[in-house]
Amino acid sequence: MLFSEKESGGKEDRKVLKKGLDQLQQGDTFVIYKLDRLARSTKQLDEIHENLEKRGVIFVSLSDSIDTNTAIGKAMFGMIAVFAARERATDIAKGRSTIYKVVNEAGAK
Repeated sequence: MLFSEKESGGKEDRKVLKKGLDQLQQGDTFVIYKLDRLARSTKQLDEIHENLEKRGVIFVSLSDSIDTNTAIGKAMFGMIAVFAARERATDIAKGRSTIYKVVNEAGAK
């Protein structure tokens, strides 16, 4: 089956993702384009991955060259998940810094 979702990876309540994950069965392969389209935090990625692993579903990320059916794929998944979470945290910090700067500059006038 093919599911296409337009929702941000940062949203946790995504109907299309939930529907797709719910339909997976043991032996299926869950394929995504890129990790950051699936989730924005290590915790969220780990939860999805653990759920799939418990159900015997293989996880593949095309852009990140991850296939959890292999030992290297499992290791790569862990490393890339950490980097994805760090990148998201950096983006949030940059956004907050910009807002803080704008608010301070407006207050100084």
